[in-house]
Amino acid sequence: MSDGDYFYLVEGDEEALVIDSGYGCGNVREYCQSLTEKPVRYIANTHDHFDHTANNVYFDCAFMAAESVPLATRPFPSFAGIDFPRDYKIEVIDEGYVFHLGNRDLEVLKCRITLWAAFCFWTGRNVCCLRATSWECRWESR
Repeated sequence: MSDGDYFYLVEGDEEALVIDSGYGCGNVREYCQSLTEKPVRYIANTHDHFDHTANNVYFDCAFMAAESVPLATRPFPSFAGIDFPRDYKIEVIDEGYVFHLGNRDLEVLKCRITLWAAFCFWTGRNVCCLRATSWECRWESR
């Protein structure tokens, strides 16, 4: 994977879910699928920044907040001249949505960080949240 790409693979008994897709690192889904025997079909985005959504196109569907939809496919100016596919299926979700992965549920929590909406993902034991100071996801106890 390329430097600066942070994404997470959460595995249940029946399937796995990727949180954030990074940018510039190629087919994230294919890479994550090589790490598990469970099907990897979906991506959930913590927020709309393009460095978290650029590789969503590799998945069957991207799950995100309504506020993220207009911005998720908009590259940063620093990506000028690079062609990223931006036509992919999106499903809008909100706080309380639950991903059922088989013996492991991930509940969506909505939090406000600076001016944009962001999601955290609660497993019932741990939470994956964006850190405002480092802009990356960390697993921590709630």
